[in-house]
Amino acid sequence: MGHPLLQRMTGHATLTCSRSQVRICDLSVQFDPESLEFTADFSPHRAAVEELKEVGDAASLALEDLLLRDESGDLEFTAHSAIEVRPQKSWSWLCIVWFMLGESDQSNPYLVTLASANSVVRLDALTPLKSRCFFEHHWGIALCDVPLPCRVMAEGTGAEIFFDKHALARGVLCAFSDADFSLRSNRIKAALELVFGQPLSSVMERSGDSLAFHGLPAKGRLSDLPLLSDKNLEQANRLCTELIEAMLALSDEQFDEIRAALQFTVLGKNSAVPVEVRFLQLMMCVEAMDGRRTLGTNASKRLLGISAEAADMLNGFRNQLAHGRGGYKKAFAALSRQQFKKRSGELKRALMECIPVSPTESASDWQELRSHRLLRPIEHQMLEMELALKKDGVHVDQCNFALLWLRLAERLDAFWCAYLGVPPELAQGRGSPLPALPSVVLGAVLPENEAVDSPGANRQIEELLKKNKALKAEKRELNENLRKQGALLRACRNDLQQASGDAKG
Repeated sequence: MGHPLLQRMTGHATLTCSRSQVRICDLSVQFDPESLEFTADFSPHRAAVEELKEVGDAASLALEDLLLRDESGDLEFTAHSAIEVRPQKSWSWLCIVWFMLGESDQSNPYLVTLASANSVVRLDALTPLKSRCFFEHHWGIALCDVPLPCRVMAEGTGAEIFFDKHALARGVLCAFSDADFSLRSNRIKAALELVFGQPLSSVMERSGDSLAFHGLPAKGRLSDLPLLSDKNLEQANRLCTELIEAMLALSDEQFDEIRAALQFTVLGKNSAVPVEVRFLQLMMCVEAMDGRRTLGTNASKRLLGISAEAADMLNGFRNQLAHGRGGYKKAFAALSRQQFKKRSGELKRALMECIPVSPTESASDWQELRSHRLLRPIEHQMLEMELALKKDGVHVDQCNFALLWLRLAERLDAFWCAYLGVPPELAQGRGSPLPALPSVVLGAVLPENEAVDSPGANRQIEELLKKNKALKAEKRELNENLRKQGALLRACRNDLQQASGDAKG
């Protein structure tokens, strides 16, 4: 059997209408799991179509007694409940077209596309499905090639979850296991969105012999700012494994607390919206993780791992844009005039910290950034900034907001690595169009007016890091023991199934 997501299934069903006695039995249909559409052949049922025309397009239609076969004909599927559908063209329009074509037309214009009225189509296999695992979850569409781990352990469940990227499914990611991990699937999806730097949609789920199709989303104009780097695949694989396992290890309360912030991060990398909107989305993540009613300088400094000047600048940009200042140019002018009027040196240092690339010193890096596809829609900002840099070598009259957005995205990737307990040496291998700044170090949450770089805080941070390292080593040992136990259980189950089959034979 091929991948069920890619197979068009054919069969027949009964079409019913909520506002009439119309009942078309033995209607030939073809189901496309990618679009959630049924193509029905109405050529033997023209009289019934005239009745549907009289009822009108507002009537609810449903497919009952559905029976589908895969392309090989070896597997049969049915739906235990009626599937509500709607025609993509009105019945009146279809009847007019059919009348104009006449009986002599050799084509088949009576094929009507019926789209599912719901966002999911559930089918049950009448023939047991043969597959490597009983439970699968698929998400898409991944826009870049990121190395997924071979397997991870779902902490607390003993479930061993494997990963695969189906080569024929155009960026569809798959997680599968012998154990039901549906309650943990949202965590895996959140980790994968963080890894790929883009939203992912559910595509298909399998539970035993039951399949739920959500359709393959269109490839939208989204960014691909993955957290992983493709320069060291082994390190990227380890980092991906750490992020997924850490997300699975969170308590339900912890995961609920960070879900919105995770979405702000992912949506803030969306290149389909203006760069100011992306920046505000990323700053909303900082606010959400800070938890206070007002975002302060020390909070941004601690969460993003930057200087007080840079934190003050980012917070100032956020305030100017959020309170109706308009585009980034007006916001920067207001920021310079109001917040940094007598502190131009601090603003200059903040900009140079966040945007350290200068064309006079590193022309190749600058050209590489300008050619990055994420910056092409806003390349005029790059050109303006380049002129300013060539003039005096520092960021004085211009602020390259595109690069500032990229820096904020890089800092939030560093924050999530720190929050999820990724070792600093591994976190430094993450990907970014800009040179990565040092890893974020998260200590205990301190009051806004308390210095975060005090000796006591540093000692506390060191102790927490040591405890975290010891816990991670203990977790790896536990996961390895669970993996061995899982392999032993699968072997025992296979032996029992083999013995049962021999006994029946």
